[in-house]
Amino acid sequence: MSFKHSCFISYSHNPGELNKRLIRDLHEALSNEINTLMRDKDVYIDWERLRGGDFYNEALAKALCHSVCMIMVYTPTYFDKNHTFCTREFKAMQEIERKRLEIAGRCGNHGLIIPIIFRGREYIPQFISNERHCYFFDNYYLSRGSENILATHRKFSKTIREIAEYIFERYNELSDVWDSSRECNDFRLPSEEDVSPLLVEFRAPFPGHREGKS
Repeated sequence: MSFKHSCFISYSHNPGELNKRLIRDLHEALSNEINTLMRDKDVYIDWERLRGGDFYNEALAKALCHSVCMIMVYTPTYFDKNHTFCTREFKAMQEIERKRLEIAGRCGNHGLIIPIIFRGREYIPQFISNERHCYFFDNYYLSRGSENILATHRKFSKTIREIAEYIFERYNELSDVWDSSRECNDFRLPSEEDVSPLLVEFRAPFPGHREGKS
């Protein structure tokens, strides 16, 4: 069995309408583009996050493992030492990515974590900015009414289409070599202890100071 989901959206559940609207717009716009390319491969998103518990962690881990790629929506709260779900998802997808690229060999040399920078570009940790292509949505704003800016704004809609096509390309590379029924059966999210090195490595700079610069 191959993949169940085209991608998994990983994001920090920040309060406020701006964050909620961005995530809803992203899910809708990306789903519409994905549906033109792939059949029965939805965009997975956890709308609640607050449930917790072992059963919930297991379900979340399997959804991530059954996804072609992971979209990480970055804000400075993504790598939060007091709320580590996002960091655990990131670490889990790093491991999935490593295994898939090993299996795919030379055919699979593209990353499977797609960073979208929503806010805080000056706080992006170097292990993301130096290693992965980032998409910048920090000009996103609340629209009037129900308009989905990501679907209607020329620049944003072009980027959403590009991301969907990238996911489709990775699906075509990996669908014949990745057996989700075998690889995902016992997959679990890493523990909080396992992700502590990432939390230590990410140290938000003082305002006006970029990471790695004095």
